[in-house]
Amino acid sequence: MKNVKRIVVILPTLRGGGAERLHLNLAREWIAKGIRVEFALLQREGELLGLVPEGATIHDLDVPRIRSSVLPLRRYLARATPDVTIAAMWPLTLAAVVAWRLAGKPGKLLISDHTQLSIACLKELGTPRWLLSWSIRLLYPLASRVVAVSKGVKEDLCRL
Repeated sequence: MKNVKRIVVILPTLRGGGAERLHLNLAREWIAKGIRVEFALLQREGELLGLVPEGATIHDLDVPRIRSSVLPLRRYLARATPDVTIAAMWPLTLAAVVAWRLAGKPGKLLISDHTQLSIACLKELGTPRWLLSWSIRLLYPLASRVVAVSKGVKEDLCRL
């Protein structure tokens, strides 16, 4: 991560979960390398709040739903001007792409999926397949990078 001075991680909350824990661990490493880390949370809540590493800051967007997050995220990103923004967890990844673009694309945007969306969204949330596929095909290519945390997640994204 050459020349990266500031990273913003966008998450819904810091409730216990794999994506949240992963980003907290990464934040520790980045801070140790002298990189400023900020967490932009839709809601400042969750049992993992106490694990935010010293030196990291939290920005509470104070929005109750992902669909309400685009404009507050846009304002925050335009003001924060991070070198890298990382957004995890569909559909927050979609809102992040739109907000980042509206903010003038400050730095790079990495979107990250940590689960097979065809299982998590289609089966558990009841999201229609066409909506999931359409949203990924339309918005994911607009990000700087798309990260899948495993081969299975990557294959699932490619199928969608």
